[in-house]
Amino acid sequence: MEFRTTGVFMHLPRPWRDRAGRFSWLKAIVFAATLVPAVLLAVALWRSFGPGGGTVAGVGGPALPGPALLGPALPGPALPGPALPGPAVGGPGLDPFLGALGPRPYTEAIHIAGDWTIRFLLLTLTVTPLRRFGRWSKLLSVRRMLGLATLFYVLVHLGLYIADQNFNLVNVASEIVKRIYLTIGIIAIFGLAALGVTSTDGMIRRMGRNWTRLHSLIYPIAALGLVHYFMQVKIDASIPAFYAGLFLFLMGLRLALKLGLPATLPTALLVAVLSGPATALAEALWYAAATGVDPWRVLAANLDPSVGLRPSAWVVIYAISGSLGAGALSYWFGRQQGPRGRARPAMAAG
Repeated sequence: MEFRTTGVFMHLPRPWRDRAGRFSWLKAIVFAATLVPAVLLAVALWRSFGPGGGTVAGVGGPALPGPALLGPALPGPALPGPALPGPAVGGPGLDPFLGALGPRPYTEAIHIAGDWTIRFLLLTLTVTPLRRFGRWSKLLSVRRMLGLATLFYVLVHLGLYIADQNFNLVNVASEIVKRIYLTIGIIAIFGLAALGVTSTDGMIRRMGRNWTRLHSLIYPIAALGLVHYFMQVKIDASIPAFYAGLFLFLMGLRLALKLGLPATLPTALLVAVLSGPATALAEALWYAAATGVDPWRVLAANLDPSVGLRPSAWVVIYAISGSLGAGALSYWFGRQQGPRGRARPAMAAG
């Protein structure tokens, strides 16, 4: 008996297919990868609140390939001096998704969903530079998917916060108004929602140039999300500083292209190296503004090898690795296209 898809099922989205309706391995793999953290988080919450629940030990999620993700925890001493708050790890490679949900499962789950929001947001912002520097035009086909994954995880982040407040929406609204970091966070969420609902082909056609203007707001929205993260952690800002450094690297690549620099490996490596001092400066300014710590001490810690690798060093490592990867892709696709081959132009900047 032949099975045919009819009725409403014909109109369901099929994210694993390209615009021509053909199966795309790239889109299928990326789509599956975006679901992995959600599935693991759902299992962790079920084990915490379901029958025989309790805290969950060792709920792990595999690290998905991409420059915006963190690796395993790296031991290292805290920053020197009793007055200077610093992490007990040598870098921002502490992924909370590899730990347990602990005695406050909702709080842990909120943080995990927030981390994955930032990660997918940075991956979304990685697509355009990687396409330009790596000459991988097909990568544009997954940018929308990564953007919608960002929206999904930020809504999970918000939903878990509401659940943690016992679904008391009045109390939730009151907290958002009273706490500035929550106010900043909700503004970022509304911004991502606006981008998400206008990401369809129909909205692109209807809005025209206004669509590009609207979606250029992704950059200040990302900055707001990082500020929210910085304010939420309060003292140890290593991980948000790392994410902020990657954001500065991605913005630096865009700035380099706007200034007329070629989309080549030397340009990417130059921006990668400069992103280290930029990250250190951003971290120092944050500590000075939020905790009153002397920013020169934070900057000095970035030059002290006995402290271990600071976020600025990890940003340079990730940025150089990503640049070399883009260079390898550029070489590969250049050989595939031949001497007369040219990469197709991008759609809208992202």
